[in-house]
Amino acid sequence: MKFETPLDRRIFKTIQGSDTTNPQTLMGIIGAVDASERLVLTHDELSGGLQRLVSAGYVAEFERHRFYDASSADEPDTFSGITESDHANAVQEYRDWFQRQLENLDDEPGEDDFVWRKLVLRLTTPDDRWPTDDDEDGAEELAKVIDPIITQSGLGEINGFEHGSGHIDVLIFGKAIDSDVNQVYEMLAPPFRAFKCPVGSRIIRVYNERNEEIESDVVPEKTT
Repeated sequence: MKFETPLDRRIFKTIQGSDTTNPQTLMGIIGAVDASERLVLTHDELSGGLQRLVSAGYVAEFERHRFYDASSADEPDTFSGITESDHANAVQEYRDWFQRQLENLDDEPGEDDFVWRKLVLRLTTPDDRWPTDDDEDGAEELAKVIDPIITQSGLGEINGFEHGSGHIDVLIFGKAIDSDVNQVYEMLAPPFRAFKCPVGSRIIRVYNERNEEIESDVVPEKTT
């Protein structure tokens, strides 16, 4: 796939995997882009990006302002457009949602809430460079392998990705206890080892109660 701008790619990523039974909304797009890029899309960025993605056949509009992944199908390239008012309303909806999440942080987590970082699956990049689109695709492929395993276990969930100089992390969150960290590790280490991770990639176990991190499973350089 070729994208006209980096933000077009980011918008597509927020819609990728959606279908007509669970389409992506304007508020969802704005929130997901803000979570990864730390910016709120302007009207031109959102409207123009969606128009280009629809025209390219990457996404389609199911109902007005309800989008789904059309990259593997031949779908119509009609787009209802986004007015300044549509954009402003979606941004306000996102801000209201974000404020509610902040207020909920003051509440004590329930025993089944996934609020603690358990594992970090760190994929490295050469020469400490910032992750590229290809690196991001690799991290998403690893997440696709890990997600059904951690979800079925009931011990945690993938909480997103974290970019840094020289790496991109897949974050695994779980309950507010340390007693199951090793269990989560033993469950996810085999698929991590089987995945073709870059040299230097590793698993980081996070023990919150004792404020300790343990790195292991470092991918070695290939020997001839």
